[in-house]
Amino acid sequence: MPEPRLAKYKTWPKDRLYKAAIDKCLNHGWTQTAAAKEFGLSRQHLSGRMKGEREKRETRIAEVKEQQRVGPLGLNEKRRIGTFTEFVDHYLQNWSCPDCGVHHETPGFHQEIADAVTGANPRVLINMPPYHSKSTLVTVWHTVYDICRDPNLRTLLVSKSLPFARTFMHSISEMLTNPELYEGGPSPIEDWGPFKPDGQSNWSSEQIYVAGRTTAEKDPTVAALGVGQQIYGRRADVIKFDDVATLDNQRNPDRVAGMLEWFDKEALSRIGKSGRAIWIGTRVNPGDVYSTLGTRSGYKVLRYPCIMDDETEATLWPEHFPYTQALVHRSEMRPADFQLIYQQVDIPGVGASFTQDMLDLCKDTSRVQGQFDSSWRLFAGLDPAGANKGSGYTAFTLIGVDPATGKRYLVDSLAVKSMKAPQMKNQILDWTDRYPLFEWRVESNGVQSQIVQYDMELVQHLAKRGVRVVPHHTHGNKWDPQFGVESLAPLMETGLVSIPWGNAPTTQIFQPLLEELIAFPMGQVSDRVMSLWFADLGIRELMNRAHLPMFHERMRVPNRVKRRRRVVDFQNQEVRGINLRDQRPGHMTRGQWGYRRQTVGQAQSHGSVEEYDIEDGPPPMNVDPQIWNPSN
Repeated sequence: MPEPRLAKYKTWPKDRLYKAAIDKCLNHGWTQTAAAKEFGLSRQHLSGRMKGEREKRETRIAEVKEQQRVGPLGLNEKRRIGTFTEFVDHYLQNWSCPDCGVHHETPGFHQEIADAVTGANPRVLINMPPYHSKSTLVTVWHTVYDICRDPNLRTLLVSKSLPFARTFMHSISEMLTNPELYEGGPSPIEDWGPFKPDGQSNWSSEQIYVAGRTTAEKDPTVAALGVGQQIYGRRADVIKFDDVATLDNQRNPDRVAGMLEWFDKEALSRIGKSGRAIWIGTRVNPGDVYSTLGTRSGYKVLRYPCIMDDETEATLWPEHFPYTQALVHRSEMRPADFQLIYQQVDIPGVGASFTQDMLDLCKDTSRVQGQFDSSWRLFAGLDPAGANKGSGYTAFTLIGVDPATGKRYLVDSLAVKSMKAPQMKNQILDWTDRYPLFEWRVESNGVQSQIVQYDMELVQHLAKRGVRVVPHHTHGNKWDPQFGVESLAPLMETGLVSIPWGNAPTTQIFQPLLEELIAFPMGQVSDRVMSLWFADLGIRELMNRAHLPMFHERMRVPNRVKRRRRVVDFQNQEVRGINLRDQRPGHMTRGQWGYRRQTVGQAQSHGSVEEYDIEDGPPPMNVDPQIWNPSN
């Protein structure tokens, strides 16, 4: 006989040991071998006793089924209702569309949504165009289906406001209590009801308790509330966020961040580890909450465009929303708005400078925030804002550049609304101490920026660290396609920009910057984009210094002086002379407006450089024309 694993089992009688082993096998999924080893029992004897226990249980279940008649809402019936799609096709087969006046068969994308909301996905995000029955399907019909399937399930309905959430509660209440809705067909009220308890029951426009519940939980079967309202103290198994995003509450990143914070810290804490959260809604802005939720890992994301193909005039639901109707709405809206709201295209317009595909190419999953190479030159851009309550964001962006390749590497980013001057000063000092900065590029647009130039403690600290502070004056140059903000787009498209994307905290830091880039120039907030551009202007100056003219063309120098000129290469630690041929006016560049300058950079082959003949200019006034020879 094997010995039990724990010493306490040695004092137990045999019947107690077999009873505990059988309980582990039948109720907790243990194997007979593991249970026998745990309690020190014979495997053969345990198998025999388990066979007898199974027979007793089967007999007991048969007697209970025969003697007790369980109602339709009883525990034995709650899972025999079928799938959600079957429920809709069976009980709503005679319902007519209020817009079309006919009954529509369940479209394919409704079946996909049904599979997502009833599957094992803990988080589901669904973005659809208007007039495609998203709220009816998920918020109303699916909630009724859950009540019929399991009356103990608790559901929270969250919408943009409490009055709007009450409209969903009214539709659910009607489906659970009004038998006239199912006249001439099968009725869930007859098959699974009644749902409304008799007597003084808690059945209102904000919460309902259905009959047949076998739990003593205080939370209602279905409750409705507006986004941002008091939710602490409630518990739920499912939370459905229906059309929580509006133009008003998504107008700026601050309000978007506030709603996301409410989701994460309050709403999602009301469901347990097996709870589910479902977002269903229509896009309203390029940087709304749906754009952030769609980037989170572990989220099941479904997005459906209205027009599938313009050439074939195919739409998502042609029987209900044909192509001609889509054209009506397209003609009434700006192209950018139609692309976002009806097509789920997260681009603010056709002429957007920064596309999602372009930015996806820049994401570097091998780097995280704050990571840089010692060979890079680090430039920090600062776009200061006011400290008042209604002021914008003070944005910091740190970029590293590889001098050999010119590739930009984003290192860090920060944006704080209504940042006070001491906070901004401390942030500058923090980055200066944390990173080996080469230059701060600060926009000179107000009192806040003057701190960087005239605060003696700050200026001395930066000077001791050898960090330059360069002011920047923004005028109409930021719209210049060659030198303005949009000039960053070719760098990103050609792979010369790397954005760290290595972990969740890093993506959370840089996601707002990407959203502002996508929305630029039509977005309402662009502070992070401007600070990025400021830092890149410093990088461009650094990269162009290697190609600046080494000698002034208009300064006449004798050849004997030219022969004594030397170039000191600190990188290669060498000193070399310069041929007279390389010092000719306009040797490397043709110049503009008749002004030719010599450009001397690092030593390279000149075979591929196109040479231009230079016409002789007029002789100088103080030289005798008979001895003037421009070739010397």
